[in-house]
Amino acid sequence: MVLGIAHADFGALRLSQSLSEDQIRPLDAWEFMERIWVGEAAGFSEWLRLADQPAELRSLALDFTSFPPEITEVVLRRLGIPLRPGMNLEQLRDLLGEPAREVRFARGRVT
Repeated sequence: MVLGIAHADFGALRLSQSLSEDQIRPLDAWEFMERIWVGEAAGFSEWLRLADQPAELRSLALDFTSFPPEITEVVLRRLGIPLRPGMNLEQLRDLLGEPAREVRFARGRVT
């Protein structure tokens, strides 16, 4: 699936465009995928930029269970992704196809 947002527009996204500053926790020297990142977090939603390239968003994780649903829908529309909270596995497979692989990091959770 291709994102419906230009790369430059994605790179300019910030969590602070969607949530108030009091809802955001800044991240500094965050280790992820063997790199060091800076960024913003709200619950398990993380918007990350490489520490050596802090002007450009590179990774966006959106936790549907803790992010406000109305804001989630705005962010997904901005990204041009036709997902919505509450979709079941069959709907996701119809939209995205079969998963390349499944990983279990915790009991009862499949990624």
